[in-house]
Amino acid sequence: MQWVASITDALENDQFRLYAQPIHACCAPDKGDRYEILLRLQDGEETIRPAAFLPSAERFNLSMKIDHWVFDHVIEWLETHESALGRLDLCSINLSALSLCDDAFLQHAITRLESSVIPPGNSASR
Repeated sequence: MQWVASITDALENDQFRLYAQPIHACCAPDKGDRYEILLRLQDGEETIRPAAFLPSAERFNLSMKIDHWVFDHVIEWLETHESALGRLDLCSINLSALSLCDDAFLQHAITRLESSVIPPGNSASR
C-alpha cells in the first residue's frame, strides 16, 4: 500500500523520469536512432527501478495512469526536440497489458499522435 501513495504522488508531482536506452543493430547498419524508453521513479536522491513499484501499480490499477504519463511525456519530448525526431527511426515504449487492451487508451494514443507535430510516417507501426 505504501507504493500506492508514492505512485500517486509521483504522477501528481512529475516525479517519474524517462531514460532513452539506445538500441544498436547487431547485423544490419543503423537506419537512424533507435531507443527503448525506460521508466524510473525519482524519490529525492534515490532513483527507483520499476520492478520495485510496478507490481503494486498493476495490483491497484495504477498502471494505466502511468502508461498515460509515459506516452504523453514521450510525445511532448519528441515535439520539443525536432532535431532528435528527425534522426529517430524507432522509439519503443513498454506499456502494460491493461493499456494495450483498453480502447480508451488506444483512442487517446491515436488522438495524441494525430494532433502532434510528429510526422505520420514516424508514428506508424513497424
